[in-house]
Amino acid sequence: MEFLADMGFFVWFAGNFWTKLLFTILFTGASAGLYSISKHSDEDEILGEAVNFNAFNINLLNSIYYFLTKAFKIVLYSGLVLFVVCFFLNSSVTYWLFIIFSALILFIACSRLFFNIKEKTNFLRPAWKHTSAKVRRNAAEKISSEKILYKLAVKDKDSDVRKVAMCKITTAKVLEKVAIHGTDYYERLLSVNKINNQAVLEKIALNDKDSDVRKAAVKKVSRQEVLEKVALNEEDSDVRKIVINKIRNPKVIEKMAIKDNNPSLRKIAAEKINDPEVLGMVALQDKDPDVRKTAIIKINSQDILVKVAIDDNDPSLREIAIERINNQDILEKVALNDKDPGIRKIVVERINNQKVLSRVALIDEDASVGKIALNKINDQDDLEEIVINGKNDYVRQAAVGKIDNQDFLGKVAINDGNSYIKKAALERISNPELLEMVAMKNTDMSLKSAAAIKMANSGDQRAIEFLILALGARSEGSKATTSEESYSTIRVDSAKALQLLFKKFPELNTTIMHERIANATYGQYTEYSEYSDHSDCSWECRD
Repeated sequence: MEFLADMGFFVWFAGNFWTKLLFTILFTGASAGLYSISKHSDEDEILGEAVNFNAFNINLLNSIYYFLTKAFKIVLYSGLVLFVVCFFLNSSVTYWLFIIFSALILFIACSRLFFNIKEKTNFLRPAWKHTSAKVRRNAAEKISSEKILYKLAVKDKDSDVRKVAMCKITTAKVLEKVAIHGTDYYERLLSVNKINNQAVLEKIALNDKDSDVRKAAVKKVSRQEVLEKVALNEEDSDVRKIVINKIRNPKVIEKMAIKDNNPSLRKIAAEKINDPEVLGMVALQDKDPDVRKTAIIKINSQDILVKVAIDDNDPSLREIAIERINNQDILEKVALNDKDPGIRKIVVERINNQKVLSRVALIDEDASVGKIALNKINDQDDLEEIVINGKNDYVRQAAVGKIDNQDFLGKVAINDGNSYIKKAALERISNPELLEMVAMKNTDMSLKSAAAIKMANSGDQRAIEFLILALGARSEGSKATTSEESYSTIRVDSAKALQLLFKKFPELNTTIMHERIANATYGQYTEYSEYSDHSDCSWECRD
């Protein structure tokens, strides 16, 4: 350093003008040029395009050329200024100030240049290590070294570079390393699809952090012990789905049928198992109806089927179980207690116990269920009980149609609160005395006239009084229980019945009878008399 300082001092003070000028230009230019290079951040402008020669970048010539160019420019602007100042201030103080200033520039420039060379420049650096992803990708396409390709596939920051490297790797060991240590799931997935080493595949199937990679590995794993571990410990249901179709251990499959958190996998497992006890657990305890259905179809145990038929909350599953139950006691219990009318209907069709059938027809509120039960009942006492106490009027009405007891039918036709049931009972009454009693005691004109018409059709003259009364039937405003249209029908039917009686018994067709009929009809139709004279009109033309 003393020698260099002495030389610099000597050149400055002892040299001629041209020596000083050259010294100043070189020293200042070198310092400023180095600083400019160290400050520059655009490596592409500094180094240009990488020159690929056997996978190495030769960038030294580019760097030297750039250095000289920048140094020359800096000299033109700063070197001459410093030279003029130092030349005219020819003193030792000026000299040392100049030396210190230049040394400081050199120190900063060298420091920055060092870090730039390390971080941003590519002096003698392999192309696959280049700072430019494009250069590394181009290099990867030309590299044949599996070792370098492995490093790119595992460690490169750019995904495209990793993919290019991955696609070129063919060596099994390198692929296995990538499959285990690769940072990108896509590279690991490609590697798994290319390797066949069972040990590596097993390790990946158990430990890889990505489900798609584990899935690809599981497809190629053959060892049952590993597949069983995956089946019981794997979090991803898609991976377990692949495994469940490959494992053969019934115990593991049974565990999956009971404990797996995915219903579709439990269903697959249930399809594969044959243990009655496990199937029973699934049929009774699984939360998913499709899984329970799969188990129920395979079950032969009547006890399990009975529990399903009684306790399962899904009607379709209860129906499946019922179809396979032969125990009449159970079927009868279901017929009386099941909440679903469709289930009760199916069961009633299969039972024959008259008491149970009568009970169903009596208490079941669904007409379709009650009628099925009623169709199988023939006991008159049971039928009468149903008519009196049945909960469904349609079933009661149907029961009336099967009763032969005339006295009972008469009581129903007079006392029942449902007019349709009363009419149904009346239709089955053939006893004239009962018909007269129904006509006499019924306040409903439609029932009264219906009973009288039946009496007239049988030739009973006692019907005349009721028919004349029916001829005068009319509605009474808002208090009417039968519409005027219905009353019109009653009058017409009653008139026809009277005509039939008069044909059978001409002696009844008297003037007195006509007067009674006229009184019964015209007397209640005063609105007609307001518009025209009807004195010559007989009762036969009133309607």
